[in-house]
Formats: sequence, structure tokens, C-alpha cells
Amino acid sequence: MGGHIKKTYFIRSLVFRTSAKLLFICSYLYQRFVKEGCTYRAAALAYTTLLSLVPLMIISFSILSLIPHFVEMGHKIQQFILANFVAASANVIAQHLTIFMQNVRHLSITTLAFLAGTALLLMYNINRAFNAIWHTEPHFHFTISFLLYSLVLLASPILIGAVMLLGTFLVRLPWIASIIQMPYVAEPLFFLLPYVLIFFVFTTLNWLLPACTVRVWHALLGGGITTVLFELARYGFTVYLTHFPTYRLVYGALATVPVFLVWLYVSWTIILLGVVVTKVVAEGIPEFCSKDE
Repeated sequence: MGGHIKKTYFIRSLVFRTSAKLLFICSYLYQRFVKEGCTYRAAALAYTTLLSLVPLMIISFSILSLIPHFVEMGHKIQQFILANFVAASANVIAQHLTIFMQNVRHLSITTLAFLAGTALLLMYNINRAFNAIWHTEPHFHFTISFLLYSLVLLASPILIGAVMLLGTFLVRLPWIASIIQMPYVAEPLFFLLPYVLIFFVFTTLNWLLPACTVRVWHALLGGGITTVLFELARYGFTVYLTHFPTYRLVYGALATVPVFLVWLYVSWTIILLGVVVTKVVAEGIPEFCSKDE
């Protein structure tokens, strides 16, 4: 009887200490999130993304369209991005992008240069936001950074298209195709693949963008938390828009823009929270470090 009481007391004590520690960690992360001004940075990035997303995708798909083998890949990449990174209004945005892509050939060089500058501005602001949270300065001069952003803007679509083309080639190999066609392999694989790719994107951002050395497992932890929160937010946002469509009554045909802007703000808030998590994990929480010592 006494052993049972001690065991129950131990379990309750363990649950209480664990809950208190998790609550303290969440409180500490929130304080750091606010202290770094992430809410304002998320709002600025959301607005910049709203202005830069169309130019960025137009330039990317235009580059892919120059290579015959990558034409279909551009449409697949667009569908993947809209399906997995946009919580709502993906179909409407896809329709507008298609219209813009059809008109891109009629644009002047000056207009294309302006679109490229807008896309580069987004990349610059993202890099600056990450380094501001890490309290680091980029190693390169602005001119060199501009050239690097331009290189990334030009090379990324080709690299992504090449990876997808390679994946398509590998899937068609007989021995790989026979494995993928197995029911207990195909369903989990195609279900998990989008989440793995999203996790890879967030982890890569946390690892490469700060102008300092970030350990891989710190970036993995930050990317994992960002992925989980991002998917939960995307699901909740979609459910809200589906069951509470009051925004359509207020905005009518213009509802796509404010809804998309709100989703961009939520997305950048989560992404910057992941950056804060990565930095806090790298630094350690002083209170717990002192207690452990």
C-alpha cells in the first residue's frame, strides 16, 4: 500500500515538474519572441511577400519555361507550393498566376527588372529578419549580397526542377516502381512526402540564413517545431474559413486579398518563432542551466 502511494506521488510530482518546466519554457520563448520584435517583423514580411510573391513566381516559372524539360515541372511546383503553403484561396491565386504568366511575354525589360527587384527585396528582408533575431550582421557587402540573391533567384528554379526531374526518373525505374506500388509503402510515402519537404525548407532556412554557425540539430529542432505549428495553423485556418465564411459577407469578391494577407502574417509569425526557438536552443535557457549546474 505504501509503495503504491509513493509511486502515485512520484508520478504526480513528475507531471507537475514537467508541466511547470514546459510552461516556463513557453513563457521564456514568448518573452524572447516579443523582445526581438517578431510581431512587427512578421507584419513587414507579410506585406512584402504579398507584393513580391507574384513577381517571384513569375520569374521562377519564366526561367523554367526556357528549358523544355522543365515546362511541366513549373506547373507541378506551383501546385505543390499553393497546396502546401497556402491555407486558403489557392485556386483563386493559381488562376491569377496563370493569367500573369500568359502576359509575361508582353512585359517590357523595365517591368521585368522591376519585378526582379521586388523579388530580391523579399529575399533581402527575410535574410535581414533572421539575422536581426540572431543579432548578427551579414558577412558580405550589399553589392555582393545583391549578386548572391540574384544567383539564388536564377538557380533555385533550375535546381528544384532538376531535383523533381530526377525524382520522376527514379520513380520510373522498375525496382523502385515495384516498391512504391506496394499499398503499405505508397500511401505512407505520399502522405509524408509534403511534410518532409516542408520540414526540409524550414530547417534549411534556420541553418543557412543566419550569418553565424548554427548546429544542424538546432536547426532540425527549430524546423520541426515550425513544421508542426505551421501545419496546425494551416488546418485551423482552413477549418475557420470553411465553417465561418463571414469574411465573404464583409469583403465580397475582394475577400481573397485580406484572407491571404492574414495567412501570410500567421505564416511568418510561426517561421520567426521557429528562428527564436533555434536561437534559444543554441544559447540555452539561463535559469535551467544554472539549476542544472
